[in-house]
Amino acid sequence: MLALSQNAVRLIEVSGDAPAGEVAVDDLPENAARVFSTRGDNDSARLIGDEGVTTLLGNYSRQIDSALRTTLLGAGLPLIVAGAEPLASIYRGVCRYDGLVADGIAGNPDETSAADLAAAARPILDRLGADQVTALRARLTEAIGTGRGTSDLSDLARAATYGALDVLMIDVDRSISGTLDEQSGAVTLSATDDAIDYGVVDEIARRALLTGARVVAVRADDMPDGSAAAGIMRFAV
Repeated sequence: MLALSQNAVRLIEVSGDAPAGEVAVDDLPENAARVFSTRGDNDSARLIGDEGVTTLLGNYSRQIDSALRTTLLGAGLPLIVAGAEPLASIYRGVCRYDGLVADGIAGNPDETSAADLAAAARPILDRLGADQVTALRARLTEAIGTGRGTSDLSDLARAATYGALDVLMIDVDRSISGTLDEQSGAVTLSATDDAIDYGVVDEIARRALLTGARVVAVRADDMPDGSAAAGIMRFAV
């Protein structure tokens, strides 16, 4: 989350299993005061009224965006903006981060704690997650229909073993006991877990992760056709 105002800027990390906390960002401006006080003698210095303020807030927003790029680059995480207008919209207009979320938190966040901002962000993250799961399920259903994907455990196990899975979706609550051959990925099912057998779906997910696949754990209702697992292939095996 980016808690943004003319008086302060905070980048706050929100996760499901740890308290929200601020993230240190190199070169992040403390506030807009320096931008307003070091306008120089260029054209923006001679602007007055709303136009001048908008120009200066645009400069402030670009400084923030530039500082955040190094921290957020490659993270693949959503970014939620908490801020009052017009600054929130001005920042959105200059932001170059692909993970910027359309929904934001309105109002000045200066007096709001990281924990309270995180609580306000969770419904937005829930909606975002639900939309992403819906879109991914549609992709999987299409891929299975065209032969680029599968929900067959034997095919998924072989694909995971050979690094052929690009995306894997699994039912987080479903357990299927058995083993996977280390070399071929062949599946042997069993009635119960023991010292030898384990969760087949978990092992498919582990092998997929080791080869760089995206693995998404969801509830049964979100799985294509009620399957225990489904995946999209990088290549046929």
